[in-house]
Amino acid sequence: MTNTTVKAYARERMLGNYGKAISALLTVAALRMIASGIIGSVFDLSSILMVICNFLASLIVELVSGILMAGLAFFFLKIMYGQDALSVDVFHAFTEQPEKAVRIMLVLTIAAQLYQVPLLLFMAMPFGSGMSGLMLFLTLFGFAGYAFVWLTYSQAFYLLQDFPEKEAGELLRMSKELMRGNRVRLLGLVASFVPLFLLGVVTLFLPLLWVGAYLQASQASFYRELMIERRG
Repeated sequence: MTNTTVKAYARERMLGNYGKAISALLTVAALRMIASGIIGSVFDLSSILMVICNFLASLIVELVSGILMAGLAFFFLKIMYGQDALSVDVFHAFTEQPEKAVRIMLVLTIAAQLYQVPLLLFMAMPFGSGMSGLMLFLTLFGFAGYAFVWLTYSQAFYLLQDFPEKEAGELLRMSKELMRGNRVRLLGLVASFVPLFLLGVVTLFLPLLWVGAYLQASQASFYRELMIERRG
């Protein structure tokens, strides 16, 4: 498997499906933006209590978004498997074991928060603002740490669609096993879209919708190839 073949298969399967894919992505993005906007308007961060409430509400939104991520995985896998996908498939996981999607998202969310702790502690120190070099290092450390966790468990939402009978912990372990030796390949796949995203930015942003759908499809295609290799 090469990323070139992964992307080629994704392009082939996406012919005639970009409209539905873009609609699905916009639906998820809009729901997350609306939820974040509501939280920002309700909790003004004027007190410690408001800060805590804002954090808890944001955490709930993030965990619920895991259900939408599982729905996106379902939508794009249907396309990769040659099935008819519908934009409303992004809500599929709300009726099919949503608690498993939440547990998977909880692991990713905790990882994201933990890797930010060193930076947050450093910034809270009186001398923190005067050591920009160390701040940059801690920022990169947090980003690299979360990226490693994301790459390791990136296949869990796809696995949930193919193995709905397995528990969230088993799906995470399966993802870890699948990604052993494949993290760099997936990272390279995602990185290969950077030029397209930059091109989308300088061309009034509209092409980003197409690029986002293409990226999601390529990640689903990557999972498909991993499973083919696993089955021998």
